[in-house]
Amino acid sequence: MLSSNIGRASCDVESHSYTAVFSKQCQEQETLRIVKYTVITDSRHCDGVVSAAEKCMESCFGRLPELYAEQEEYLSRFWENAETEIYSDDDSSLAMAFNQYQLLQSCGVDGLSSIASKGLSGEGYEGHYFWDTEIYVIPFFTCTAPELARKLLSYRYATLGLARENARLLGHKNGALFPWRTNLFVAGFIGMPQMNLFDAKLVKANGRYTVECGGISVELSEEKQARLAANGVESQDVTLGVRPDHIMLCADGIKGRVDVSELMGSSVHLHVNAEGKDVIVIVPTNGDAAHFPMGSEVNLTFGGNVAHVFDKDGKNLEF
Repeated sequence: MLSSNIGRASCDVESHSYTAVFSKQCQEQETLRIVKYTVITDSRHCDGVVSAAEKCMESCFGRLPELYAEQEEYLSRFWENAETEIYSDDDSSLAMAFNQYQLLQSCGVDGLSSIASKGLSGEGYEGHYFWDTEIYVIPFFTCTAPELARKLLSYRYATLGLARENARLLGHKNGALFPWRTNLFVAGFIGMPQMNLFDAKLVKANGRYTVECGGISVELSEEKQARLAANGVESQDVTLGVRPDHIMLCADGIKGRVDVSELMGSSVHLHVNAEGKDVIVIVPTNGDAAHFPMGSEVNLTFGGNVAHVFDKDGKNLEF
């Protein structure tokens, strides 16, 4: 609970809401100035996030001129190295500066975060990080703010061990596999959105392997047939893994019900309740996703070339 001489404000942590009520009788021509301070904390930096935020907030009161001065000094140092002038084209120079500023304000500076693909305010891609950071963004900071480039690489290095585990999970004996789309919390698994996992049965009959799940039977690809045969794999209960962008909608397949439909830039993520699990299906925005609102009944299938089969200990049976 925060208070002032003109009102009060309260924060409800459980519902993630903040309500402020202020009142003041103003005279004609009188100016009322309201300054809103915002503090962001998370459990990676401190144990008690609420108390840490309150303590930081208290330290900010009355320091607005000082905070502005610190920000001005920080930006001045940045522009000393980053300022770019396009001769005879002021509009392009301004556009360049604006985009450089966007990169700076979106950049993780603690070694625990990177750059979200839509910056600080864009909702697309849910704030996740992509390989674009290393390919396109780090070179910019290498030339303009090497200390920030170092922090971005520190984030990627911090997830290297998990990326190596991810490669092992998919059957690779060496190397590291960073998810195509990831943040720190999912870097150790299959990618983002994560791979869908089903309880299934691997059936070997007449020297051929099929996977049975949800009432359908899918024959595995020739490459997978050869690997399983070489390992002498027999029929058994398995965990079937299929990536969200490899699951297809069909007329007759694994039965499911759409719980959530999320528009995510150039695609729609359908959260489907199927086989007692939350199954994510990625479909193009120009496809049929608009015809599957919440509660719709759908059928799912997949190709034998994109099915990953794991034993109950988590080992990929192909390797």
